[in-house]
Amino acid sequence: MRVVYIGQYGEGSTSRMRGENLRTILQDAVFEVVNIDEPIFRTNALFRSLGWRYHKGPLLGNVAKYIRQKVSGHYDLVWVDKGVFIDAPVLDGIKGALKVHYTPDTGIVFNRSDAFFRSIPVYDYCITTKSFEMDAYREKGARQMLFCTQGYDVRIHRPYIPFEKKDGVVFVGHCEPARESILARLLEDNIRVTLAGPNWERFAAKYRNKSGLSYIGKGVYGEDYGKLLSSGLVGLGLLSRWFPERHTTRTLEIPACGTALATERNEDTTAIFREGEAMFYTDEQELIEKIRFALNDRPYLRTVTEKGHQRVRNGDFDYISILRGLLQNMNIIK
Repeated sequence: MRVVYIGQYGEGSTSRMRGENLRTILQDAVFEVVNIDEPIFRTNALFRSLGWRYHKGPLLGNVAKYIRQKVSGHYDLVWVDKGVFIDAPVLDGIKGALKVHYTPDTGIVFNRSDAFFRSIPVYDYCITTKSFEMDAYREKGARQMLFCTQGYDVRIHRPYIPFEKKDGVVFVGHCEPARESILARLLEDNIRVTLAGPNWERFAAKYRNKSGLSYIGKGVYGEDYGKLLSSGLVGLGLLSRWFPERHTTRTLEIPACGTALATERNEDTTAIFREGEAMFYTDEQELIEKIRFALNDRPYLRTVTEKGHQRVRNGDFDYISILRGLLQNMNIIK
């Protein structure tokens, strides 16, 4: 079997994690990687910014040219990860028995890309972690749809910090007003908050006099990311308000790292966890109250931590298990 994996392959990226796990599963295949980080970061900064924001302009042309230079011959499997920069003609030019697109992100409601929309009918399978977008994919011409949950990498997302040495609340993700409100209330309650993610600079400056706030910066990757999630007594699995998100990568990564997950109660999260395996909430007030209670009842918190960790470890939510299931559904492996 000959496989080509097309996506961003930078160290610490989830795309690379998925690619390496796919390589592990298909260990007997000739596995080629086309790392589109290379043409992306060689693109002029202005055009790169335009491409990232609007998925248009010279960046897409540079990615297309790079892919055409790197692929040749016939592939049994063409796997594209987050193909927002890849248009239909590029895919049409790749000789492949089976073409698959996977994204852990929104592909229709958010991260909108005309190039991707045009390419949807070219893929034999479109795989999404967003259950609310399944019908929208079909309306745009998807041939076959597969749904899977987000996942975690057993090599990166694991307990690093023992329960006795954990402290406070941890959150990693981009800044949104609803998230600011929650973290501000925790800080006002003198609860230690460790924070990382884009666009938190103004918030961090506003609360710089709060000794409980530790702002790590815009990004943290690889084992450092796992250690950060593992450091908290409670990990916030806050969902975005920019689109109707029902679970996120942190939904699995936080308990995989041995930290109690606080997450919204909805059809996705309650399908993954049972009561007592996560701290469910329906609104901000309930979340704040549950965090206060948990931090003052360590035996309860330890129980939630341990049950949540066992749930994700035993529930086939790691990338290897998820990808193997997808490959079996597509009859690529038995």
